[in-house]
Amino acid sequence: IKQYMKERKITITVGAIERIQEIMADDFVSIIHQLPKLEAAAASTMNIDSEDVDELITGINSHSIWDLTEAIEREDAGGYLEILKYLFINGIKPSFIIGTLISYYHKIYTAKFLMKHRFSIPDIGTVLQQPQFILNKFIALVKNFPDFKIQEVLKLIYRLDYESKTSGEESARISLQNFIFQVKLLK
Repeated sequence: IKQYMKERKITITVGAIERIQEIMADDFVSIIHQLPKLEAAAASTMNIDSEDVDELITGINSHSIWDLTEAIEREDAGGYLEILKYLFINGIKPSFIIGTLISYYHKIYTAKFLMKHRFSIPDIGTVLQQPQFILNKFIALVKNFPDFKIQEVLKLIYRLDYESKTSGEESARISLQNFIFQVKLLK
C-alpha cells in the first residue's frame, strides 16, 4: 500500500494503513482493488487519512461512528440504537463497529495516560493522530472520563470482541445493541 501510494506521490498515514487492515483483514485481493479508489479520492489533497479510508471503503462517513460514540458518552440509548441500525442497514459488519469502538476507547485510555505524564495537548494529538479540528473536543472528553469507567468500558468492549469472534455475527449484533445498557450500568 505504501509503495503504491509513494509511486503516485500520495502520502498515506499509518492510521489509514492500519484502518485498511482492520476493515479488509487478510483479503489482499480486495485491498489491491481498493487502491485505485483511494488514489482517485486523494487527487486533490495528495493525502489519505483513516477518515478517508472509512468513507471510501465502507461507504459510511466517520461521522456516523463519531455519532455512535457520542451517543454512548451521553448514555443516549435511543440515539445509539438508531445509529447502530443505520450502520447495520448500510452493511457495516459488527466486527468493524467493535474494532472502531476498541480503537476509540483505546485512544481515550492512551490520552489519559499521556496527560498523567504531562504530555502537551498538541503532542497527545500527534501521538494519537487526532485531527486538529477535533482535538480540543477529544481532550475535553478525556479529562471528564473517569479512570474507573474507561477501564470498565474497555473490559466490556474486549469481552464483546471475543464473543463476536466466537459466537457469530448475529450474536455480535445483539451484543452491540446491549452494549449501551451495560455502559449505563457503570457508575
